Amino acid sequence: MKNFFLFTCICSLLFSSAFAQNECDGLVDRVEEMNRQINEKTNEIQQLNASIAYYKNTLKLINSKKETECNDVLFKINKVTGNSNSGEVKIEGVVINTKLERSLQGSFSEVFDPQGNVSTSYKIEVGNQKRLAALYKDVPVKFSAVIEQYDLDAPIINLLKMKFYSSVGYKKDDLIVVFKNLEVDWR
Repeated sequence: MKNFFLFTCICSLLFSSAFAQNECDGLVDRVEEMNRQINEKTNEIQQLNASIAYYKNTLKLINSKKETECNDVLFKINKVTGNSNSGEVKIEGVVINTKLERSLQGSFSEVFDPQGNVSTSYKIEVGNQKRLAALYKDVPVKFSAVIEQYDLDAPIINLLKMKFYSSVGYKKDDLIVVFKNLEVDWR
């Protein structure tokens, strides 16, 4: 009787361990599949976060508080950054054409500091180019102007005046835009 009981216990342990082994293989496969799904979802989340950051930056560029309009072209200033080592000031913004397609080329920019000093620069880019052949309707395009020597003690630009050569078809339609009281972020 003891032998039969011992034999039964050994057999049940062997069978249960064999079944447990089969169940473990199934669980391992299931865990691997779940880990693969987690990696896929993690990659999707990273891509979505990158898209969200891109759209937030785009909204920030378009929703500027400093803006002016000239001949159906809207200019918005987003950032005025000064280099405290060189005295160079970079003005960045977007330009949005609200009517007919036109060309656009920067001519010059003038800045007036709080003490009345004037600095002139000819470094203006539109869409990372000297001249943009086509500024399409309702498409925001970046622009930048660089002032090479500005007073390092001046926390603001009292007045920024920029002139752009522009034409609609064969008709010249030059643009002059003015911004007042731009804060300079010295770095």
